[in-house]
Parts: sequence; structure tokens; C-alpha cells
Amino acid sequence: MSEQPQQLQFDAPAEDPVTAYVASGLTALNEDQITIVELVSGMVADFCGDVGVLVHQPVMHTHPKDHGDLPDEEVHAKDFASVAESDVLIAVGDFASWGAGKELAWAERLRTPVLLLLRKGRPMSRLVTGTTGDIEVTEWRFPADIREVWSNYFVNRKSQLEAHRRMRAARRQLWTPTILLLRRAFDSLDDNDQLEVAAIAHLTPRRVQEMLSTPSALAESSMEEVFALANAMSLPSTAVTAGGTVPVLAPRALSALATASELRGWEGRRTIELLQRATAEVAKGGTRRLSFNEPTDWIDFAGG
Repeated sequence: MSEQPQQLQFDAPAEDPVTAYVASGLTALNEDQITIVELVSGMVADFCGDVGVLVHQPVMHTHPKDHGDLPDEEVHAKDFASVAESDVLIAVGDFASWGAGKELAWAERLRTPVLLLLRKGRPMSRLVTGTTGDIEVTEWRFPADIREVWSNYFVNRKSQLEAHRRMRAARRQLWTPTILLLRRAFDSLDDNDQLEVAAIAHLTPRRVQEMLSTPSALAESSMEEVFALANAMSLPSTAVTAGGTVPVLAPRALSALATASELRGWEGRRTIELLQRATAEVAKGGTRRLSFNEPTDWIDFAGG
């Protein structure tokens, strides 16, 4: 292979870094195969750490060998949430896996790039390599090959992955009004009516709850799912498009937030979280106790 390029640190803030997800088979593997997956996953984590990329390893969190007591629903929820908050999916493709295939589909729906690591000579489904998503398939033979593959990929894709991180962060702002509208309507129903709404929308109740769990989860949903859920609750489709009803805080409110942040010494992430929460409050409509026009409003809103 060619000479390894210079490694470049990512510019993303430490509190919201570029994040990678390692997908692989686990459930049906024998001991030797699990050892390979654990080794490769650990090497991925080490390299990503060197360039400032946070890594989620299912082998550390939902491995059936070490976490076999986790309910199926919790495994699904944990891994789904982690894929939805990742900027690249690194797939160890040596061993067939139903679960990893599902993770690839999640990544594709979220426009997340995929690096597929495949040992030289190993076959791969044409449904995967023929995808219309952003997937790069790279063969390897020795551990040193893998490290060079990662180096090339992360250096060449540095700006793209940082842009994906910003897009992922923007989803919180874009989808917050929509998720609040849908969640408020759904939570106002009793259990029987919720079951009826899910049935009308041709969704399972758990899928509805998953869609309404986070802005990223709603963004992963198809528009057909979102419209079906809205229509089942008699909400117009025009009311549930991303960004269509995002409220904008007045300049005076933003200036008050800046003053409060300076007075309280809030870090950037804390200030952004307060802005997002306040935007969500405004999106709810109705009468609010705080106007957000004075620094004291923000301090009270933050809990002192």
C-alpha cells in the first residue's frame, strides 16, 4: 500500500466531536471470529482517538456475550440512537450479520458515509456494494493495512465528516418544532387512542415512540412515516416539515442570552442547549412565564 498520509486532528469541539460507529457481526460468531471483531474494533477506536473522533463500539455495550441480559428492545434502542448520532459508520464486513445490515440501512437513511472493511478475498453482498448510499469498500490483509486505510479515509474525508457533524447538530434545531408538535398531539391521547393512531398510520406503537424520541430519530424516519403519523392525528402534512415552523428569537432575547452567559460563565455547549430549549418553548406557543428578553429570564430558565 502507499505511504500513510499525515494524520489531521478534527476541528469539531470536544463537547460535540465527530463520531464514528463500528458495525459488525456479533450474535452468531464463534470465538475466533469474535476475537477478530474485538481486535479490529479496538484498533478502530485507538486510531479514531488519535485524530479526535469519538467511537461507539457495540462490542463494548451490547455484545451478546457480555450483555446478554439486555432486553432485545434496549439493544435496538441503544444501537439505533448511536448510529443516529454518528458521522461515519465503519463496518467490519468479514462475517454476515443481520444486525450490521440494519445499521447500514440506518446510516444510508441519515446520509452517513460508510467505510466497509473487508479482508482480501472475502465476498460481500451486491445489495451492499451496489447501494446508492455513500459507501467505500476497502480490502485489507494485515493489521498495518487497516491502519493505513483508516488514515487515508479520515484524512481525505475530514471536511466531509466535520460537515456531517454540523448537519447532525442542525437537525436538533430543524426538527424540534415538528417533534414537539407530534409528541404533544400523541401524548394527549389515551392508550387506546394511541394504539388506534399507530394502526391507522401502519406503524407499531414502539416505532412511533422511537420516531418521537429525538430529532435525529425523526430525521431518520421517512417522510411517508411522518406524514402518515400526522394524518392519523388529523394534523396537516404542511405542519410537519423540517424547519417549516422554526421560531426565531428576537435580537433582544439573543443579546440577553449573551449577557447571561457571560455573567454565569456558561460554556458554549451550555449556552447552545439553553437556546435550543428556549426555541422549543417558543415553538409550543401559548402563554410563557419568561420573555427571554432580560438576562435574568435566561438565568431563571437555566435554573439559577
